[in-house]
Amino acid sequence: MSESNNARVVWFFSDNKPGHVNQTRGLIQALAYKIELQVFELKPVSFIKALIGWLFKVDLVGNNLPDPDLVIGTGHSVHFSMLAVRRARGVKTIVLMKTSLPVSWFDLCI
Repeated sequence: MSESNNARVVWFFSDNKPGHVNQTRGLIQALAYKIELQVFELKPVSFIKALIGWLFKVDLVGNNLPDPDLVIGTGHSVHFSMLAVRRARGVKTIVLMKTSLPVSWFDLCI
């Protein structure tokens, strides 16, 4: 996936579980057929760090990265990091699983 000024920035939260990684990469590949993407893979932060980021609307996850157009993740351990980024950066989130959190907290649950 090449980088350009027109590329959409996608942050991909990974818990390194092969099934979760493959699901997320599959969605990213499908999107890449339609639009140009610049993809960044991130590790989730601790619950406490995500909570602090969420409370103060501060991105403690990817503060050196370009603003994402979309945040995608799979796995319970990535949910709070995704929600913290959503609140701090005002970005849309897609979670690829049945979440144990209220589905209304995410923009799309697949």
